[in-house]
Amino acid sequence: MNKILLLSAMSSFVYAEDPFASFNDVPVESSASSIGLTGYAQSSMQYLSRSSEWGSLRQRLWVEPYYRPESQKFAIESAFSIDWDPSVGAREKAKEWDVQMRELYGSIMQQSRTITIGKQMMIWGSGSALSQGNYFNPTDSSDPLASGLAINYLATSAIRWREFSGDDVFDFIVTAEPSIKRLAQQGSMWDSSPPALRKAFENEHLDNPIELGFGYQINRAGFDLFMGGAYVYQDDPAIVENAQGISLQRNRTPSAFFQYNVNYWDGVAQFQARYDHNLQVVNDRKITESGEQWSLLGGWIGYLKEISTEIDFFLTEPTNGKVTAQISQNYHYEWGQGIWAGDVGGVYKFSDDSSLLEIKLSYKPSDTLEYSLGYNGFYGDEQSNYGAFKANTMVSAHLNVYF
Repeated sequence: MNKILLLSAMSSFVYAEDPFASFNDVPVESSASSIGLTGYAQSSMQYLSRSSEWGSLRQRLWVEPYYRPESQKFAIESAFSIDWDPSVGAREKAKEWDVQMRELYGSIMQQSRTITIGKQMMIWGSGSALSQGNYFNPTDSSDPLASGLAINYLATSAIRWREFSGDDVFDFIVTAEPSIKRLAQQGSMWDSSPPALRKAFENEHLDNPIELGFGYQINRAGFDLFMGGAYVYQDDPAIVENAQGISLQRNRTPSAFFQYNVNYWDGVAQFQARYDHNLQVVNDRKITESGEQWSLLGGWIGYLKEISTEIDFFLTEPTNGKVTAQISQNYHYEWGQGIWAGDVGGVYKFSDDSSLLEIKLSYKPSDTLEYSLGYNGFYGDEQSNYGAFKANTMVSAHLNVYF
């Protein structure tokens, strides 16, 4: 169970450029009709330093076709990926090729509203290191470090209706599929699940796929405030192993979310709170009665001289558990007129003395070409959240060609 939970924490490790942007992600249209295609080609190599073997040799083509008519009353956006990874394909029961529709949605835009229908991203709150607002877009557990210091979630099929009243926004969301996390891709370096557990996930059936969300965003000079509620399935199920096999229990959970961002000390200070009710967990190899969980986050995003900085402190009390604390930090510095960039960041969990360290050096000689080298290290006891992935400590190299 801890390993599944860890994938969520790792992929939330993020450098947030604009803490206010995620509440107002309305498509921006040009003054003329446009049919186009953007995207990138990527060659990535991840070498596992502890086991001296290749973890991934993925070659990816990511394309984003779009249609934005001159009327600016609607738009169609999409994203597709084609992956080839011979290092994964060489393993038993693994897929060497992977083709996915990442996003496909249409937006109807009027003066006071935007209605978006289809497979889309719908994250509440700013993209901070340990943000709790990703109700409707599950973590991409199959590829938690693919995008380096960036959010890595999966789109969900839904209807999203946003009403604009001056600078305020009402946000309604109805999903057509459960936004729950899945196991890592079979055969990948993140796959540590026994066959019986994977079979239980593959056979899991949720009778009612619909999830609901309602939020209200207040935007004012110098601060913004978001309040929201959701009725969703708990992301990680309670897992019990017995003589009959492995069983999963995943409740539907009413949840409340609050975020406040304010200009402070030449940056942005943020506070988040989340409360979940009716969660089920396992204790003494038995599924417990439903309980509650709360979490608090305090952080700051800004510049220390010329270094872009984000620091977050996170507290949570899981169902029938003790309060745990984590701290995350990220420092980003650019030089040579933005051609060179360096990132150093990490997450430390106090309760089990485990941590993740990430270092990245990037060279971007043009807008269409980027090279990067990186290191991801996992530390702690093998039973701890981050220490459980010691074997995945890696050095990596990426080449991105944008078009």
